[in-house]
Amino acid sequence: YVQLKLIVSIFQSILLLNLEVFGEIPWCFFSNINPLLNYSLHFIGPFIIAVVLLSTILLARYYPRQFLFLQSSPVQAICLLILLSFWSVYDTCIELMRPTTTLSGVKGWRVALQPNIQYLKDPYHIVTWMFSAVLLVFLLFPFTLLLLF
Repeated sequence: YVQLKLIVSIFQSILLLNLEVFGEIPWCFFSNINPLLNYSLHFIGPFIIAVVLLSTILLARYYPRQFLFLQSSPVQAICLLILLSFWSVYDTCIELMRPTTTLSGVKGWRVALQPNIQYLKDPYHIVTWMFSAVLLVFLLFPFTLLLLF
């Protein structure tokens, strides 16, 4: 359990990773990417967590003697990994879909992550918005309803 908790904390720090060093110096790879696509990279974190979770379960199933250090039940760590993945995907979807208005006299809705483009006018924003909407409707809302009832 302690080892899984360590893995969870490492991947949580990756999920919260700011793609700029101290918010000032951009990384070379991310400096020329559209801000919407840059923020879309946050979907990678839950995928990594899912791979770690599945590999841990498979290794524990095939090599149970080596996984005795996980104490009696790794259920708490698995639930924590699922919860981290859920909130990371949910937050990324909401942030990619969030509109804003500007106070500089420009009329209409703008994308909150990139205020210089109009809401649902940029091809990148349309694709990320549709992907986020599909995830919310078919994955996250049913999961939330399942937890409530």
